[in-house]
Amino acid sequence: MRVLKCADTGVLVEVSDLSQVIALGAALEAAPLPGVADVVPAARTVLLRLEPGADPARVAEAVTALPLTSGGSRSVGRP
Repeated sequence: MRVLKCADTGVLVEVSDLSQVIALGAALEAAPLPGVADVVPAARTVLLRLEPGADPARVAEAVTALPLTSGGSRSVGRP
């Protein structure tokens, strides 16, 4: 997993494959991170759009601590 700051309003998480995107989406759904306004999944990335005033470095640190397990829900992101 590689976590990149995306300007001051987001954090981009790169993972190895779609199963990791799904696992990350499930982890974020189970334990939403403070400061994350929106989760935008793609094939090998997940963009975390931040709330105004959220600290991208703190969100990046928190996302790397999330436990990722495969075989989670097929639905990714938030409704």
